[in-house]
Amino acid sequence: MSTSIRSFRQLIARISNSKHRHVLRQFNLAQRATGRPQSVVKLAQALGLDVDMVDLDRGQSGFLKPDTFAESGYCIVVNRHDGIRRRRFTVLHEIMHFLLHTDLDDPLAEGSARDLSERQFYTADQLAQEKEANQSAAVLLFGEGVLSAAMSHFQGDTRKVADSFGVSETVVKKGVQHRL
Repeated sequence: MSTSIRSFRQLIARISNSKHRHVLRQFNLAQRATGRPQSVVKLAQALGLDVDMVDLDRGQSGFLKPDTFAESGYCIVVNRHDGIRRRRFTVLHEIMHFLLHTDLDDPLAEGSARDLSERQFYTADQLAQEKEANQSAAVLLFGEGVLSAAMSHFQGDTRKVADSFGVSETVVKKGVQHRL
């Protein structure tokens, strides 16, 4: 069962690969330094993940799947019909599955990828991993007081905060709710 990740420090502590930790730190720092949304596709590529935008069924945002041609052995598949903010968060969510929920020693191991595209219902463990991937993606964006600072800077205007991070207001509100 997965554990709750509430801070960037906790997230980094869960990542065993030093290259991956470095890439996440660079992404997090660049967001703070520039105040502009960073490319999540470049983040995925820096971690060795390919990103493909494809036609998926309505309501299916994306998934992580084994890919023997990707540097990491995995590819993130994203629904091209979702809005840009939804696609951005989907990529971050799937990156977290890659970092936290896969057996990186054997990318083609049974059950190692989070490709749930053929399933309609989650088991309790899968649901816990889904929540952890969402929480961890939010921590990567908003951790260590970044969200609080943005909320203060924009005087609580969640729309402006969402714009500055390139995500939906819903993601911002959930981050505020979890006190990130």
